[in-house]
Amino acid sequence: MTDVFKIALGVFIGGLLAAFVYTSYMAWEMKRSLGQFNTALSKDAQRMQAETNQAIQQSNRAVQQAAAAAQMEKDRIAEQGRQRQLAQQQEAERDARRQVAWERYFQPSPACRADSINLDCANAFMAAKKRFLEQYRD
Repeated sequence: MTDVFKIALGVFIGGLLAAFVYTSYMAWEMKRSLGQFNTALSKDAQRMQAETNQAIQQSNRAVQQAAAAAQMEKDRIAEQGRQRQLAQQQEAERDARRQVAWERYFQPSPACRADSINLDCANAFMAAKKRFLEQYRD
Protein backbone atom coordinates (compact mmCIF):
# COMPACT_ATOMS: atom_id res chain seq x y z
CA MET A 1 0.00 0.00 0.00
CA THR A 2 2.83 2.36 0.53
CA ASP A 3 3.72 2.11 -3.10
CA VAL A 4 0.20 3.03 -4.12
CA PHE A 5 0.32 5.91 -1.70
CA LYS A 6 3.65 7.08 -3.16
CA ILE A 7 2.31 6.86 -6.69
CA ALA A 8 -0.84 8.74 -5.69
CA LEU A 9 1.25 11.36 -3.92
CA GLY A 10 3.50 11.68 -7.01
CA VAL A 11 0.47 12.07 -9.28
CA PHE A 12 -1.03 14.60 -6.88
CA ILE A 13 2.20 16.62 -6.67
CA GLY A 14 2.59 16.37 -10.48
CA GLY A 15 -0.97 17.63 -10.90
CA LEU A 16 -0.31 20.51 -8.52
CA LEU A 17 2.89 21.34 -10.34
CA ALA A 18 1.10 21.20 -13.70
CA ALA A 19 -1.67 23.43 -12.34
CA PHE A 20 0.95 25.87 -10.97
CA VAL A 21 2.83 25.96 -14.30
CA TYR A 22 -0.42 26.41 -16.23
CA THR A 23 -1.53 29.21 -13.86
CA SER A 24 1.86 30.90 -14.11
CA TYR A 25 1.77 30.65 -17.92
CA MET A 26 -1.75 32.08 -18.02
CA ALA A 27 -0.70 34.97 -15.73
CA TRP A 28 2.29 35.68 -18.00
CA GLU A 29 0.08 35.50 -21.10
CA MET A 30 -2.45 37.89 -19.50
CA LYS A 31 0.33 40.37 -18.63
CA ARG A 32 1.69 40.18 -22.17
CA SER A 33 -1.78 40.64 -23.69
CA LEU A 34 -2.51 43.51 -21.32
CA GLY A 35 0.82 45.12 -22.28
CA GLN A 36 -0.03 44.82 -25.99
CA PHE A 37 -3.47 46.26 -25.33
CA ASN A 38 -2.02 49.18 -23.38
CA THR A 39 0.55 49.80 -26.14
CA ALA A 40 -2.16 49.79 -28.80
CA LEU A 41 -4.37 52.00 -26.64
CA SER A 42 -1.48 54.41 -26.08
CA LYS A 43 -0.77 54.55 -29.83
CA ASP A 44 -4.44 55.19 -30.55
CA ALA A 45 -4.51 57.95 -27.93
CA GLN A 46 -1.38 59.52 -29.45
CA ARG A 47 -2.86 59.28 -32.95
CA MET A 48 -6.11 60.84 -31.79
CA GLN A 49 -4.20 63.61 -29.98
CA ALA A 50 -2.18 64.28 -33.14
CA GLU A 51 -5.35 64.39 -35.24
CA THR A 52 -6.98 66.72 -32.72
CA ASN A 53 -3.94 69.00 -32.74
CA GLN A 54 -3.94 69.00 -36.53
CA ALA A 55 -7.65 69.85 -36.62
CA ILE A 56 -7.09 72.67 -34.12
CA GLN A 57 -4.23 74.05 -36.22
CA GLN A 58 -6.35 73.90 -39.38
CA SER A 59 -9.19 75.63 -37.56
CA ASN A 60 -6.82 78.31 -36.28
CA ARG A 61 -5.44 78.85 -39.80
CA ALA A 62 -8.98 79.13 -41.16
CA VAL A 63 -9.87 81.67 -38.47
CA GLN A 64 -6.70 83.66 -39.22
CA GLN A 65 -7.42 83.59 -42.95
CA ALA A 66 -11.00 84.71 -42.36
CA ALA A 67 -9.79 87.51 -40.09
CA ALA A 68 -7.21 88.57 -42.69
CA ALA A 69 -9.86 88.52 -45.42
CA ALA A 70 -12.23 90.55 -43.24
CA GLN A 71 -9.47 93.07 -42.52
CA MET A 72 -8.66 93.32 -46.23
CA GLU A 73 -12.34 93.93 -47.00
CA LYS A 74 -12.53 96.52 -44.23
CA ASP A 75 -9.40 98.24 -45.60
CA ARG A 76 -10.82 98.12 -49.14
CA ILE A 77 -14.09 99.71 -47.99
CA ALA A 78 -12.19 102.35 -46.02
CA GLU A 79 -10.05 103.12 -49.08
CA GLN A 80 -13.17 103.44 -51.23
CA GLY A 81 -14.60 105.83 -48.65
CA ARG A 82 -11.40 107.91 -48.70
CA GLN A 83 -11.41 107.95 -52.50
CA ARG A 84 -15.07 108.96 -52.57
CA GLN A 85 -14.43 111.71 -50.02
CA LEU A 86 -11.41 112.93 -52.01
CA ALA A 87 -13.46 112.94 -55.22
CA GLN A 88 -16.24 114.92 -53.50
CA GLN A 89 -13.70 117.37 -52.13
CA GLN A 90 -12.11 117.79 -55.56
CA GLU A 91 -15.55 118.27 -57.14
CA ALA A 92 -16.40 120.91 -54.53
CA GLU A 93 -13.10 122.69 -55.24
CA ARG A 94 -13.79 122.57 -59.01
CA ASP A 95 -17.27 123.95 -58.41
CA ALA A 96 -15.84 126.75 -56.27
CA ARG A 97 -13.23 127.61 -58.93
CA ARG A 98 -15.90 127.52 -61.64
CA GLN A 99 -18.15 129.80 -59.54
CA VAL A 100 -15.28 132.29 -59.02
CA ALA A 101 -14.51 132.19 -62.75
CA TRP A 102 -18.21 132.68 -63.54
CA GLU A 103 -18.43 135.69 -61.22
CA ARG A 104 -15.39 137.20 -62.94
CA TYR A 105 -16.75 136.35 -66.40
CA PHE A 106 -20.31 137.61 -66.01
CA GLN A 107 -20.94 141.08 -64.71
CA PRO A 108 -24.62 141.97 -65.07
CA SER A 109 -25.47 145.46 -66.19
CA PRO A 110 -26.51 147.99 -63.53
CA ALA A 111 -30.10 147.75 -64.79
CA CYS A 112 -30.09 143.93 -64.37
CA ARG A 113 -28.59 144.24 -60.90
CA ALA A 114 -31.50 146.43 -59.92
CA ASP A 115 -34.19 144.26 -61.61
CA SER A 116 -32.95 140.65 -62.14
CA ILE A 117 -36.46 139.36 -62.90
CA ASN A 118 -36.51 141.24 -66.21
CA LEU A 119 -36.81 138.90 -69.24
CA ASP A 120 -33.97 140.58 -71.12
CA CYS A 121 -31.70 140.18 -68.09
CA ALA A 122 -32.64 136.51 -67.74
CA ASN A 123 -31.94 135.91 -71.43
CA ALA A 124 -28.60 137.71 -71.17
CA PHE A 125 -27.73 135.64 -68.09
CA MET A 126 -28.59 132.35 -69.81
CA ALA A 127 -26.68 133.26 -73.02
CA ALA A 128 -23.62 134.29 -70.97
CA LYS A 129 -23.84 131.10 -68.90
CA LYS A 130 -24.00 128.99 -72.07
CA ARG A 131 -20.96 130.73 -73.59
CA PHE A 132 -19.09 130.44 -70.30
CA LEU A 133 -19.74 126.68 -69.98
CA GLU A 134 -18.65 126.13 -73.59
CA GLN A 135 -15.40 128.00 -73.03
CA TYR A 136 -14.58 127.11 -69.42
CA ARG A 137 -11.77 124.63 -68.81
CA ASP A 138 -10.65 123.86 -65.27
